[in-house]
Amino acid sequence: MDTSKNTQNISLRLRFFLLFLAAALCLTVLFRDLDNDIWFLLSHGRHVLEEGIPTIEPFTIHQGFSFVMQQWLSATIFYWIYSILGEFGLKVLVYVSYVLSTLIFYRLCLKVSGNQFVQSILTTYIYVALVSLFITSRPFIFTNIILLLEVYVLESYFLDRNRKILLALPFLSLVLINVQAAIWPMLLVVMLPYLIDSFAFKFGPLVGRGIEKGPLVISVLLIILAGFLNPYGLDAMLYLVNSYGVAEINAMVIEMAPATVSSIMGLLIMTVTIGLTFIYAFSKNPNKSLRYTLLALGTTYLSLSTIRGFLFFISCALFPLVVFMDLDRIPQFDKTKPERTLVIRKILLVAIAIMLPLTFYSLTRSNNHGQSDRVLFEQLLNQVVADRENEEVILYTRYNDGGLAEFHRIPTYMDPRAEVFLKKNNLQDDVFAEYYQLQNGQIFY
Repeated sequence: MDTSKNTQNISLRLRFFLLFLAAALCLTVLFRDLDNDIWFLLSHGRHVLEEGIPTIEPFTIHQGFSFVMQQWLSATIFYWIYSILGEFGLKVLVYVSYVLSTLIFYRLCLKVSGNQFVQSILTTYIYVALVSLFITSRPFIFTNIILLLEVYVLESYFLDRNRKILLALPFLSLVLINVQAAIWPMLLVVMLPYLIDSFAFKFGPLVGRGIEKGPLVISVLLIILAGFLNPYGLDAMLYLVNSYGVAEINAMVIEMAPATVSSIMGLLIMTVTIGLTFIYAFSKNPNKSLRYTLLALGTTYLSLSTIRGFLFFISCALFPLVVFMDLDRIPQFDKTKPERTLVIRKILLVAIAIMLPLTFYSLTRSNNHGQSDRVLFEQLLNQVVADRENEEVILYTRYNDGGLAEFHRIPTYMDPRAEVFLKKNNLQDDVFAEYYQLQNGQIFY
């Protein structure tokens, strides 16, 4: 498909305007409530700055729990900004990361499409709309950027044969293992489709491109070596293995539940992931690549397994859509202003039709997520702190409430860090299983 004309007659001013529109829609994050996880993250960051990085869990009533603060660097950044600019500063950080990830995604689309602006900006609008469902005050704002950069680096190697750019991968590994260790294995997962595509072969519809494999293999080894450069060593690198796939967590934590047709989110995930995977695999487009199909298959599996897995599809498998956009039926841009204006209007209408409903849904979903409960609970905590004088206070909180209590320096029984309360992580007791049984009437106290 030759769409070179689509790009040639678009002025620089118009390009900036369309990119500015995407950045403007990112402003919605400034009007959302902070995610509930921010409170235990702020406690973590404060502890790192005041006491150093812990190996024994210091925030709950439980004694001697072995502990890996897998988000220690993210938490420290969050608390440092919060200590200077408060909650608004955290929202600004989320916005800046949102815009930065959007720009990286846009550049990635330009890279793989051969600088086709129309397809790239449309795909970027879809990205802005989908990722808005997850952008909030969590370490994902950092990990999303890291994964996008990894894909950009790998695409640059495949498309430009740029070996030197692969040197960025161990640096990304170093940052990710300290920002959010639980996501670090995704660096290796994303590498796998590129390694497979580096072999020249043909097996039915599967065709390997064939490319020099040595630099990729060396990059994998360097990623693994860089992963050891964290306060917890191998324990941090294996954090994902010990923390996920637990039935009780999947049943109680909404984002860990599988995608189902009974929810709007589940329907959206199924439609996007299965639909795009089918396009990548069976399209007759001559520019399709095996790695795109494999990226989509892997992240679709993650998306259908847990709602949170859709994050990885957006970060790592949405961008190939730009290659499959057939805009031949759209009137070609030429030197006449009316035709160019008509096409731009169509682009804007499509973009708005896609973005506004999803953005509005994500905004209302965020603001209906227990803000009034937080205000009431915080008033209670303030009263407890005021009344306790010099006495130690212990609270037996619910799963979602513990983080805010710990932020007020009150030890709790439970908080939103579900994996911390698993015996295979803390090496003491399976507290989360006990909490799950208590909540479901299987045991009584």
